[in-house]
Amino acid sequence: MWQVDRWVETNETVWDCEEVRPPCTPNGESCALSKCCSEPGSKCYKKNDYWFACNQTCNPYYMWKDGGWVKTNETVWDCEEIRPPCTPNGESCALSKCCSEPGMKCYKKNDYWSSCNQTCNPNYLWMETGWVKTDDTHWDCEVITIDSTDVSTDSDAGNAADAVASTDSECSPNGESCAQTMCCSEPGAKCYKKNDHWSSCNQTCDPFSVWEVDRWVVTNETVWDCEEVRPPCTPNGASCALSQCCSEPGAKCYKKNDYWSSCNQTCNPNYLWMETSWVKTNETVWDCEDLTVSPVESADPIADAEAEDEKGTCSQDGASCALSQCCSEPGSKCYKKNDHWSSCNQTCNPYYMWKDGGWVETNETVWDCEEVRPPCSQAGESCALTQCCSEPGASCYKKNDYWFACNLTCDPNSMWMEDRWVKTNETVWDCGVIAIESTDNATDAADTDAPADSASSSDASTASACSQNGESCAQTMCCSEPGAKCYKKNDHWSSCNQTCDPLSLWEVDRWVVTNETVWDCEEVRPPCTPNGASCALSQCCSEPGAKCYKKNDYWSSCNQTCNPNYLWMETGWVVTNETVWDCEDLTVSPVESADPIADAEAEDQNNTCSQNGASCALSQCCAEPGSKCYKKNDYWSSCNQTCNPYYMWQVDRWVETNETVWDCEEVRPPCTPNGESCALSKCCSEPGMKCYKKNDHWSSCNQTCNPNYLWMETGWVKTNETVWDCEVITIDSTDVSTASDTTDSASSSDASTSSVCSPNGESCALTKCCAEAGSKCYKKNGNWSSCNQSCDPNSMWQVDRWVTTDEAVWDCEEVSLPCSPNGASCALSQCCSDPDSKCYKKNDHWIACNQTCDPNSMWTEGGWVVTSEAVWDCGEHIIDGSEASQNLWDWLLHLFGR
Repeated sequence: MWQVDRWVETNETVWDCEEVRPPCTPNGESCALSKCCSEPGSKCYKKNDYWFACNQTCNPYYMWKDGGWVKTNETVWDCEEIRPPCTPNGESCALSKCCSEPGMKCYKKNDYWSSCNQTCNPNYLWMETGWVKTDDTHWDCEVITIDSTDVSTDSDAGNAADAVASTDSECSPNGESCAQTMCCSEPGAKCYKKNDHWSSCNQTCDPFSVWEVDRWVVTNETVWDCEEVRPPCTPNGASCALSQCCSEPGAKCYKKNDYWSSCNQTCNPNYLWMETSWVKTNETVWDCEDLTVSPVESADPIADAEAEDEKGTCSQDGASCALSQCCSEPGSKCYKKNDHWSSCNQTCNPYYMWKDGGWVETNETVWDCEEVRPPCSQAGESCALTQCCSEPGASCYKKNDYWFACNLTCDPNSMWMEDRWVKTNETVWDCGVIAIESTDNATDAADTDAPADSASSSDASTASACSQNGESCAQTMCCSEPGAKCYKKNDHWSSCNQTCDPLSLWEVDRWVVTNETVWDCEEVRPPCTPNGASCALSQCCSEPGAKCYKKNDYWSSCNQTCNPNYLWMETGWVVTNETVWDCEDLTVSPVESADPIADAEAEDQNNTCSQNGASCALSQCCAEPGSKCYKKNDYWSSCNQTCNPYYMWQVDRWVETNETVWDCEEVRPPCTPNGESCALSKCCSEPGMKCYKKNDHWSSCNQTCNPNYLWMETGWVKTNETVWDCEVITIDSTDVSTASDTTDSASSSDASTSSVCSPNGESCALTKCCAEAGSKCYKKNGNWSSCNQSCDPNSMWQVDRWVTTDEAVWDCEEVSLPCSPNGASCALSQCCSDPDSKCYKKNDHWIACNQTCDPNSMWTEGGWVVTSEAVWDCGEHIIDGSEASQNLWDWLLHLFGR
């Protein structure tokens, strides 16, 4: 039984365990939904986009006529076989009988469950976060994987018997297809590609050999591609038992036991993974044998010799570092020679060539000399090898000898628990900062003598979040000294300084003014931050209307508003009695343009919405009632009551011209998804939703609003207090009908927001449903859709009646709401996107899609819990055909009281 967040075994029968899925289809019937056939040997064949049917065979030229198949001269059937998509790991493959991930098989557990995995052990049981070995038999381990539907070409007809990889063993025997297994069972054999339809295991591969009857025959044509087929290298944490190589730089494939091997940077025999972190134990958990194999060899033996890397974590001097991207000897760096070779050395000279045991200078460019480095690490990832962080302002902090990670700050007493930091009384982190020197080198000779640009200071120090004056700020994008900014010199150098003069050059110990442009002087700043992320460095927000609010000395975040007493708990804000946020606004103006005229136009006011005459390009809203944000061009938008394309502001008044000056497109914030604040946009992105006001600090999109409901963690809870104001602040759509649509009644040119669905004659482009029984939402063109009982493409509304014309006026395509996903309300759509699900009623306020319905089940936090009371009505609300509109109307009347 599922309780709160885990399965608990009971002594009673809780689950029937019968798998509910669409029955497979008998021959002659549509198999578009089931994608499987009930009669043995039959397959689901595609005829066209509108029909799929089950049959034993398929001939493209046959047509069913008068009770029998008739051969024609035209292509009638597509004959593509339709199958359920192959299943990812962990999901049921009982229906698909194939697995989407390479090397996986569909193993049977019992009559109720089959799942994809690389191996199967009958005594293993999945417990919470890992497999546990038991004394009982849990899995049947029968392989029920079916053959691929790939069809070989005529040239491979002789290999028809070999066209599918054997599923009797983990890897393929010689002579069998290894296209799916990508590995070979016989020692020394490799999986070689012949063409797009066939790959096979063999000891060697000759491109000119062809198999005839019982032997290989050499031909004059290329028969085999001979590319070695291997499983893709594995990311950290995933099984590398088959691939035996790792996708992340510096990681190796370590063996745990006979059933599991995984990629990681290091391996400690006594460490055990518990939920979200490694825990040291007194027992040997990992074997730690390194199973990593060399990458696939190139067809060019010379390139192979150059590209072969050492098996150590980092490479020795003179050895290839193309894969390791790091060097084991102090002071050495990995330098690129060309696309086929990179090597470790203390220095790099482009004109030097290694010859007869020593370096010889030549007149040609031999080495590229670009430093090869692993990509900087993301937040939370190990930076033990990279020693740099991809996020601006983050540093690589040491936890202990086994773990280093990127973060903006480091608190020795903080521990990561599940999904957040928890303060402890013990020292958890060492917090020492490790960093490597930058590889950026100035290319112009003038930089080589300048101490500010010298190699010894070519990068910002990572000992602090921001860079000192004279140091590189290309990565930190911020400066530690007050008043200093990060200015760009060229693509290879940016530095912190108080000012920037494009014509100044640093010589020895001072700036010298020249006649040439030396500095670009563009200010380099971190990108503005999305809502919920730290804006401590960027001090600007990417979402319109949001500001960077300070919580404390360790955290600042972007949001539309800030309430000092609000605390974020899992999935929502909770009001507390304590001051949680400082709420100081840290937002700074955007980076100034080099063009002062463009700066004057682009400057936005600090208000949430803009005043008339001021730029509203960022705020996308206007502070004065009745004003709108109109676009002039790509560089300027401004607030005004009206907009005339031919008007130009001169000195102190508007002057009419003969040219188009303003675009006059209204600029508005994008409509808001459910659960986010719609205080500024005043419109909702999901059909049927309205923007309801809660209080002066919050408004949100939803289908309905109950003043006494409060959102608690993962669901609405009814209270005795008034929580929501429930005032509808939704504004009309800004869609403008074309001139040809003005006759469709100007008074009803937009969808009504006073009801969920639209009355006849009004726009239903947004609501996608009609309020009057029997009406449907028909599309006229890209600018207008309207509700009516029927639709005639040649009818036009004139004054007070429909008039038939000789031209097509209406598209007449029916516009409808998309079917709802599981867990979402299906009150309006009345259908479910999952073919196995139905629309079930809970009560008068909620109906939702699910595969089954148990009246006594209640959703709490992350799972269903069985209760002693009836929670769901479980009445089925799927409708179709001519009853759809009437039933929808009856439901809306009942739900909204209209």
